[in-house]
Amino acid sequence: MAEALKMQPEELQKLIGVNERPATGSTLAPVPIRRIPYFHEQIAAGPWVETRPREIPDGYLFEDLPADVFAIRIDGDSMEPDFRDGDVVIFQPYRSGEAGCELREGAAYYVEHSDGQATLKLLFIDHRRERYCLRAINRRKYPDPLYVPFQMVARIARAVASVRYY
Repeated sequence: MAEALKMQPEELQKLIGVNERPATGSTLAPVPIRRIPYFHEQIAAGPWVETRPREIPDGYLFEDLPADVFAIRIDGDSMEPDFRDGDVVIFQPYRSGEAGCELREGAAYYVEHSDGQATLKLLFIDHRRERYCLRAINRRKYPDPLYVPFQMVARIARAVASVRYY
């Protein structure tokens, strides 16, 4: 996968949360592996969009990432230049309390609202108001942030890599 993404293997390991040097002294931590389900639908890198639950993926990407990683094609330009319209982005779900899965403020996240809508944005935490602030990278075109209360978030997943097929 590192070769396909034109990255060093160590850089990819850091992106997906694999420890470089576990306590055992070996250079790689064991990681459960499987194929990444790919859903041929698009989410907006912009406003909220409707999602529909799907159990059967349209295909699979790489086979050597943690079991809950997933990939989605991006629609829109609000996250350019980092994520372009049509890019396939690989996401690592956030798991509260698990080492290596801490929320990283300012990182790009897939955020799914409890009403079934989702978006890709930079995530910031407003602890005082108990909400997330979601911002576009392309702020000239999309200056207004989105806000979502903590309790209204159904799922959060950090963007760990993107693949451009064109």
